[in-house]
Amino acid sequence: MKTYPDEPSILFLFANTSMQLGHRAEGEAYFERYHALALRRKEYKPGDMLLVLARLCRERDDIAASRKWLDQVDPNDQKTYFAAQIQRSMLLAKEKNVTGALALVDSLEPRTPDDLLQVILSKADYLRQLGRLEEAYEVLAAGTPRVAPEAELLNLYASVANETGRFDVAESAAQLAIARAPGEYTAYNNLASWYVERNVKPAYALQLASKALEIKPDSPYAMDTVGYAQYRLGNLEAAETQLRRAYAQLQHPEIALHLVEVLLQKGERDEARQLMREASAKLDSPPSEPLRKKIEGLQLRL
Repeated sequence: MKTYPDEPSILFLFANTSMQLGHRAEGEAYFERYHALALRRKEYKPGDMLLVLARLCRERDDIAASRKWLDQVDPNDQKTYFAAQIQRSMLLAKEKNVTGALALVDSLEPRTPDDLLQVILSKADYLRQLGRLEEAYEVLAAGTPRVAPEAELLNLYASVANETGRFDVAESAAQLAIARAPGEYTAYNNLASWYVERNVKPAYALQLASKALEIKPDSPYAMDTVGYAQYRLGNLEAAETQLRRAYAQLQHPEIALHLVEVLLQKGERDEARQLMREASAKLDSPPSEPLRKKIEGLQLRL
């Protein structure tokens, strides 16, 4: 049976260290023990720790445990209680009740810029999940200028702008996200993937995707983007190597389709057909319009 130190400050240090090392279960156990001991101290304000514990439970899909922690948040602690309501909406979305999650967020009254940021992010995300892309774009276009442009918000704005055909807006938002958070992976890879899908600026796309892969070397999405950029540049061997690495790690249909293109270009039609069958079996129904057109084009070539 595991024993724990009795000093909350040491437990908190152990918890953070465990999380940084990727030992999430151990870190969560340390946080929970820290919370239990700290409750004995009159000066302890548990709100932030309750949110941490609720988030950790949600991230491992223990919805009941997450709600248990959120139920303990004091409604009189306005800042923490607002954040708890945002987390409650995330739990509803995890339960596939995205309409309920959206309704909960719509009922909230943001009091601070950070509250407003969370409402904009959540509302746009839920509208996007419901397929209401134009409404999601309107929320982001109206809301982004009202808050400090955090990278997370800019990346969502860029993605929805791209999905609604506003590539100039998407490009600008992604570039701003890179400027705001040059050490984060998402904007580099998003922008690179949009360029290569459109077959524009392939050399610049490869530069962006390579930076994303440098930041996150184990990302199959970055491997895929690097590989597809190499394909656009005509470097078929380098493209195949990266795309096979990506597909070995994540059997995503779009990665498979990119590899199909490379194999067709190399004349390896039998493997291309097999991969096409695998990709088709894993596609959402119906696929997005750009993906449908890509599939139809590849089927003609096969």
